[in-house]
Amino acid sequence: MAITIEIGGSSAQTVVKKSQKFITSGNWTRPANIAGDTVYVTACAGGGSGGSSGSTDPGYWSYGGWGGGYVERQPINVLSVPSATVTIGAGGISAGNGNVGNAGGDTSFGSLLTVRGGSGGGRVKNATAPSTDIQIAFAGSGIAPYMIYSDGTSNPIVSYMTQSSSVAGNKKGANSNISNGVFAGGGAEGRFGNGGDASSGSALANSGAGGGASHTGSTGSGGSGVLIIEWEEFV
Repeated sequence: MAITIEIGGSSAQTVVKKSQKFITSGNWTRPANIAGDTVYVTACAGGGSGGSSGSTDPGYWSYGGWGGGYVERQPINVLSVPSATVTIGAGGISAGNGNVGNAGGDTSFGSLLTVRGGSGGGRVKNATAPSTDIQIAFAGSGIAPYMIYSDGTSNPIVSYMTQSSSVAGNKKGANSNISNGVFAGGGAEGRFGNGGDASSGSALANSGAGGGASHTGSTGSGGSGVLIIEWEEFV
């Protein structure tokens, strides 16, 4: 899309909108004919992997990974930045049986912007209530996973942690043996995709979403991040 503008009363100049999307780490070079000093960056970090309770007995619960932190069209001044290294955060790797999930990696635009990877999902052994003894690390700045649970009876599954107010539609994962108090949750939604289902579902690459939890065995991996740079150039 071309836009014609007039600068300082001089003859009109035309600018076009440009963008570059990174799904793997790389390098961005400031164009010589960039219009103005500002670029706009949309980015998300890697999502965390799910946790594993290590048991299918009642009262053993596990939670999906958190989504990576993200920003939307963040303005950044690049007047004194001839180039910048772009680092794309990896998704948290699958956790083993009975372990908490692994955090996702940070995504960054040089030293000018960094968004933090989502935390790995937690696990609870011998839980007595859904509001107590939850072992989830809050190191990441991502979106909370959508959690569902049973009270140990035949009652319907209900929401325990609400969906993020900033990203609607977190995907909850399928559960097994929910009627006897066993719980495993799906991963959190990322900026560019749904979280992985429970029972070890992994999030898609470049989604920034969290991986699903499991009762036993390995868990779902988190989705890697992405970074998009937008700017205008004179033509």
